[in-house]
Amino acid sequence: STIIFLISSIQNYYLNHIWTFSDRTVNQPVGLSSYVKYLFIALAGLGINLFLLWVILFLFTPPLKVMAQAFGISGGTIINFMGSKYWIFRKNE
Repeated sequence: STIIFLISSIQNYYLNHIWTFSDRTVNQPVGLSSYVKYLFIALAGLGINLFLLWVILFLFTPPLKVMAQAFGISGGTIINFMGSKYWIFRKNE
């Protein structure tokens, strides 16, 4: 799982660099330092995902597993996008 997480984070970083935030990275090369920041954000998103999942499953009954997953994924996605947009791939003015 750890190896696959690292491989997917490399792929996601590269795709975000060349596609999602291409308007912000025109003059920026793909680099190790920005990837490390991206990995930090990905781990923070994973942490938020797992935390929300745990809290909802702890507070509510087991039939809410799908809702807990949805909230966890949503929280992690928001952290990943905001961190990517405003820290990793921010516009250089």
